[in-house]
Formats: sequence, structure tokens, C-alpha cells
Amino acid sequence: MSKRICISLLSTPIRSGASSYTRQCHFATTVARGSTNSTILRINTSPSSKRTFTTSPRWHMNPNRMAGKGRQKPQKSMSLQQKQQMEKMQASGEMLNYIGIIEGTFIPPTGSKLPSIFSDTRNRWKIEKYRLYSFMKYMQSKFMAFWFVKPALKLERRKTPKIAKEIYEEMYKAFAAGNVTSGNIEGKLMPGFLKSLQSRINQRRQGEILQWKLHKYLERPRCVAYMFAMPDVKGSNEKRTGIMQAIVRIRSQQSLMHVKRMRVLDPHGSKQFVVADVPVDRDGQAIPEEKIEEEERKNRKDMTEYLVLQRLIRQGEVGEWQAWGTTTETGLEEIRKQEAATQKRLLGAA
Repeated sequence: MSKRICISLLSTPIRSGASSYTRQCHFATTVARGSTNSTILRINTSPSSKRTFTTSPRWHMNPNRMAGKGRQKPQKSMSLQQKQQMEKMQASGEMLNYIGIIEGTFIPPTGSKLPSIFSDTRNRWKIEKYRLYSFMKYMQSKFMAFWFVKPALKLERRKTPKIAKEIYEEMYKAFAAGNVTSGNIEGKLMPGFLKSLQSRINQRRQGEILQWKLHKYLERPRCVAYMFAMPDVKGSNEKRTGIMQAIVRIRSQQSLMHVKRMRVLDPHGSKQFVVADVPVDRDGQAIPEEKIEEEERKNRKDMTEYLVLQRLIRQGEVGEWQAWGTTTETGLEEIRKQEAATQKRLLGAA
């Protein structure tokens, strides 16, 4: 966003007449109270000097002071205002909406991204070491939830796969239909994630509708990472503010087809035309009913996704589980970046 600044320079006209060209004004100002010393200010009004502003005498009274108004209070610095705003957001729990994935969350890689224990032992050991760190952080989360929150907070890690599965199916059906702001799904999505989905829907062509179909799960949804964090541990245990995050791996087979709202014969045999959503090909032509299943098989894909669930605690009140978004596995490159950032932070602190 660009800002335009207009500066207007106003200058008073030069007095005319021969006497104004030769006259010089010498006067004394700023007489100190209790002292005979004075400061002499010389003002030369020669023809070559233009008066870009007028000089008010020392005894000119400010209208605000004449009206009995005091001096205007100095405004707070920008850094102080930002600090106070951050403290206010932290106290209310609003800051938790902008944290993102909690720092230190480790999502173990799988398949080809997992280094071989025989040919790449060093990197495989690094992965296993971070897997152990992740388990220790989860145990630390359980300790904090029990001792620093009253009544003791239940992390509900075992329930997260089922919750993620329900949100996952409902979310994709609503997203494909182009309607994520109605029904129960809106309350199950974090504001940032909801805004992102709606933005992608708005980029579609007018009248474009998608049909998402889940054929089967390739494995049971599984929670692969869990973190609990609190921005501050001061104050009463009954008024805690914190965030719980669970990352659930979902492997499924699904298909996506384009549909178009058209007038077709009633499939129930009434011999009347009705308006229905009909699957279409890339050219926008209706797919015959006997070929729809074949088209679905062509569009089937095996997907592995990591859904991030988030639950907020504001002033001791525990909210519901919501979908924050999706993420990816923690690869070796990301681990190296985290280690470099940690080392830089430690060197800076030293």
C-alpha cells in the first residue's frame, strides 16, 4: 500500500514601497527573569530575503492557554503501544490465533523420506533422536496439564483421530460444494483456515461446482504429534491460557469430479425435466450415467495428509477442537534449519 504525502509551502508576499527595502528591524527579546542580561535577535528584511513564515512576538498568547486548556499529553511511542497491545492480546488469549504450529513440533517422515538404517545410518539416527524428543515433549505436556492447570486438563490425544476424521470428511464435502460458511462446519474451522478455503472458492469460475468422494481409508487415522503450550505460567491455575495441538495423519483414496447444474430428465421415471447436478468432463459435457463409475476410477488418488487440530484455553475456559489447516512431514532439511536457528539464538543470548 502506498501513501501519498502532499506538502504545501505558503509564503507571504513581499511588501512594496521604497521604505520597506531599506528598513531593518532590531529588537530585544527573551529577557530572563531576575537578570538584566538579554538576548538580541536581529531580523533582516532585505529585498533578497522572502518571508516564508511570520514571526510571532514573545508575548503572543496561545489560544488554547487563553481558553484554559492545558498542554496536550505526549503520545505514547509506537513501540510502547505495540507492547501494550501484545500484552492485551496475550491476556485475552487472542494471540493464540496467530501462533501457527507450535515450535518444536516433529512429524516423523515416512516412506522414501525416511533415511535407511543401513545406507544412511547417521541421518536415520537423527530422525530417531527427534522422535524421542517428541515423546519427551508430550510427557512434558501431560505434566504441565496436570500441575499447572486446575482442574487438571485432559489432553484427549486418543480422541483426536476420530475428531479429525469427522472434520476431514465434512470439510472437504463443503469445500467441494463451494460452501464452507454454512452449517456446522464453519465453527469447526479456525478463522484463518476458513478464510483460506473461502479465498480458493472465490477463485473458481462462475458456476463451477466440484464433487468430492471418499472411497476408503488406506489406514486408520493416527495422531503422530501432540503438543501443549502456555505463553505464561504466572497467575492462578484456574485462569490459564494455553493451546493444544494434535497432528493426525490421514491416508485415504478419494476422487474429485466437476459437476454442472443442468436440466435433465427425472431419473425416477416421471418423464419430466428437473434441475440436477450432473458430472461433466473437462469440456463441460455431461457424462453418461453408465460411464460415471469409470470416470471416478480414473480420478481416484491415494492421498496422505496431515490435519492439524487445535484447541484453545482462554482464562481457564476450554474450547472445542477445530481444524487449523494441513502441514507436511518434518524432513532432514527442516531439522537442519531448526538446529541452525537454535544455535544462532544461543549464540545471541551469550
